[in-house]
Amino acid sequence: MKQKMNVKSIFYLLNDWVNRFVDRLAGNSSCIEISQDIAERFRKLGLKTRRESFVCRPEGFMGYLIVVFFLYVAGIAFFAYSAYFMSLLCFLLAALSNILEFVLFLPALDFLFPVRRCVNVSAELEPSGPVKRIVYVTAHHDAARELPYLLRTQLLYPVKVLGTEIFTVAGFFLSVFFLIVGTDRSPYYVLLFFIAGVPFLFQKATFVFRRAVPGAGDNLVACAILLELAAYLKQNPPANTRVVFVSFDAEESGLRGSRSFVKRHASEFDDRCCVINIDSIYREKDVHILVSDINGTLKLSETLAREFAYVASSYGFSLDICRMTFGGGGTDAASFARCNVPAVSIIGIENKLFRRNLVYHTRYDLPGSIEPAAVEKVFYSVLAYVSAADKE
Repeated sequence: MKQKMNVKSIFYLLNDWVNRFVDRLAGNSSCIEISQDIAERFRKLGLKTRRESFVCRPEGFMGYLIVVFFLYVAGIAFFAYSAYFMSLLCFLLAALSNILEFVLFLPALDFLFPVRRCVNVSAELEPSGPVKRIVYVTAHHDAARELPYLLRTQLLYPVKVLGTEIFTVAGFFLSVFFLIVGTDRSPYYVLLFFIAGVPFLFQKATFVFRRAVPGAGDNLVACAILLELAAYLKQNPPANTRVVFVSFDAEESGLRGSRSFVKRHASEFDDRCCVINIDSIYREKDVHILVSDINGTLKLSETLAREFAYVASSYGFSLDICRMTFGGGGTDAASFARCNVPAVSIIGIENKLFRRNLVYHTRYDLPGSIEPAAVEKVFYSVLAYVSAADKE
């Protein structure tokens, strides 16, 4: 490596972006504008750059919880009047909606929400010789909505996140039980249990009305790392490896942006391709490689992860290989893995169900929450992998 990265320039850029683009919810004007800014910066580096518009329904990913809330309340009402079959249907539909939308990230109820225009940005850096490898390095530029229960009692985060699933699934099985038993009067203690779930579902149903967070660590820092990598590789181009940098929109809306990108470019993926996705970089000690995604339900490439970790270790960077914890959500690597493209995600946040001192998805997700050492670790690890892949 002929030169060092400029960490200060990354944080200068982060502060600039956070101050100028303050409402980067997918489909908002601010999110469109930052895509223009990112594309212009890639163009100034001399890369072939494209902004690709697509339409999706970003409010659907968490807005479905409004539907779940009303289904749940209807299920309680039917149960109270001993209409167990109707309560069963309501709880079943609520549980299925949760499983499809939150657990599996499938757009089951998107059709109920308005269409928005979003924009992905891609930039290609060509090698000096014929293309023998293609490495996609990806991130996302949209921001999440604020999770109010991450501002306090963070240890209860798993309970609050999974509470919806617990109560809707329990409602279904209890309805089945009392339908079989044939009890004429609904037990009051079961109704009290159902009513205890109302605050959980109501709080999540209001999520779609929350404001956008600054999103410095999740995930503007990754976009800045992409630009720094592009600047370095433009001056030191690989011999036979094309590097494609992609910044997705609507990642926080159920990976809609990467889904659209993969669908549009499916014919371009072959056995030369692999994907390194970067997401949520905060602390150096937490930087690791994910080999599963979508709440741990989808496999990523363990072979690619081992190769990446080995190359990084040869440059003095240790990266653990982990599976995503259930309830941890999903990353854009999943969209590629679903199309059998080898992909991994590099994240820099604790991969645990119970966590403390989280700033992601809160108003405190600012540049000051990111450790420079974490940025350096990710930058040099990705650069080392590109160099090693090129030498092969």
